[in-house]
Parts: sequence; structure tokens; C-alpha cells
Amino acid sequence: MKALCCSAFAVAVWFFATMAHAEALATPADVLAQAQKCYVEANLGCCVRMLEPDAAWPATLPVEVRSERLRLLGFSAARLDQHPLARRAFAAWVALAPANRLERASTPPAIYADYAAAWAEALAPQLDRQPHLDQHLPLDAPKPTAADLPRYAPPATSGRDQARDHRFYMGLTAAVSRDGGLSSPIDQLGAQMAGAFDRGARWTFGFQLAALRWSLRGGPATRALAQLEAAYALPLAIERLEIVADGGFGYDYDASLVGAVGLGVRYHVSPERPVGLYVALGDQLAFGSEIMQLGVLSIGVAVRPASASGK
Repeated sequence: MKALCCSAFAVAVWFFATMAHAEALATPADVLAQAQKCYVEANLGCCVRMLEPDAAWPATLPVEVRSERLRLLGFSAARLDQHPLARRAFAAWVALAPANRLERASTPPAIYADYAAAWAEALAPQLDRQPHLDQHLPLDAPKPTAADLPRYAPPATSGRDQARDHRFYMGLTAAVSRDGGLSSPIDQLGAQMAGAFDRGARWTFGFQLAALRWSLRGGPATRALAQLEAAYALPLAIERLEIVADGGFGYDYDASLVGAVGLGVRYHVSPERPVGLYVALGDQLAFGSEIMQLGVLSIGVAVRPASASGK
């Protein structure tokens, strides 16, 4: 019995000695492969024990072997909440090769936290953490080109785009003769009817029918006129001020045929509305049995049909 116990003890000593010798003869590549197997089996403690001793991984080993050892050690230590060990491993791993980097999207948060801390610590000597509040770098705005400007499609056309403006005037006139005498103001009132048609941005052409009355020493006198007119709208910041030139034929108070020309100004109040007011002041010169000059004042209503106003 005593001999049997001694034999069993000798066998155990031989077994452990053989295992220790075999372990001592294992290469770093074999140890790394065994550690990878432990990591796959979720035996993280075994993985850390096999990879942690730095003496077993000399600098003469290939970079690939040392790099995989540090990466696997950092992963295992981080998952075991051994953060100082994980950060040391990641710091050495980052410094070993430029390609040793982890992506946030594909790395578990617990592991990436230790990696980021090690990365920041490794870069600390290269970072300038002093504030520079007195530096104001100039920002040059890029010069836009024609291709950078927005392009908008033109709006659809309508019937108003091809429409022509036209107005009709109806009002009272008051005429004063330079050579005439004084009479009752009501004897100097006449009437006017006219039409104007747009033929451009500022030009209008039309007609005018007027009955002018003024005072003579013997009483009131009358002149009936049919004239053509041309008007030009001045580019002023007021409602609409036009210079009006007209000319035509008519009958004077003594039934004589006369030719008349005139020049004046006409002012529209709210010209874009369908119905507005106008005031005109002009100078009429008639050629007939005698030459006569009249000053004419007209006040009335300007009617702009709805089709011309775009409604």
C-alpha cells in the first residue's frame, strides 16, 4: 500500500512538471491562440491571465502578434471593468501602429469608453489646451458666381399680360380767354369727353371731344372741338402725371371752322383703380378768322374698365 501511494505521488509530480515544461516551451503565438479561444468562450479571466504579463511579450515579437495581444487584453479588461488595465493596453495598442483605431459605431460602449480615454491620454502631449481668446481669424466670404444664384421659373402668363390699358374721361371744363371780359363763372363752364389707349410703358393715344365756353364782353362764347391727343406719363413718384398734346378741328362761337392745338398736363388720382378722378390744365390755341388763346381747366372722372385693370 505504501508503495502504491509513492507511485501515485511520483506520477502526479511528473504530470505537473511535464505541463509546466510544456507551458514554458509554448510560443507567444500559441498563447495568443489559446487566449483568443478563451475570449470566444467568454472566459475573460483566463484571457487576461494569459495576456497580462508584459515579460512574456518582448519587443522582438512581430508587430501583428503584439498588436493583437494588446487589443484582446484591452477588450477583455474593459468587459471585466478593469479600467486601468484596459486603458494601459489600449494606450500601448494605439502607440504601436497608426492603423490601430476603433470605430464608435461598431464598438461596444464600455470598451469604447476605455479606448477613448486611452486615446485622449496618448494625444495629451500634442494638444494645446490653452485658450486663445485674442485671436480672430479672418473669414473670407466666397464670391458667388452665376451658377450659385437661385433660378426661379417664370410665372405662367395670363390674359392681363397681353392686355392694353384704356381709360375714358368725362368731366367739366372751365375756359378763360386772355382777351375776354368778365362774366358769370357759370357762363364759362363746358364739358369734355375723351378716351386714351395705352401703346407702351408710358405713351397713350386717344381722342377728345370738348365744348369750351368763355366770357366775352358781349356775353359767353362757345367752341366745339374734336381732337386727337397723345400723352406721356412722367416717371415721377406721384400717382400719374402726364404731359398731353392735342390737335384737331372745331367750330368757334361765330360758326367759323377753326383748327386748334393744345398742350397741358393731366393728373390722375389712384390711376390703377377702375374709377378715379383727374385734373387737367392746358393751353388751347385756335386758328381761324382770328387767332385766339384759351386757358382750360378740366375736372372729372376717369373710368378704367375691369378688363383693362386685370380684374
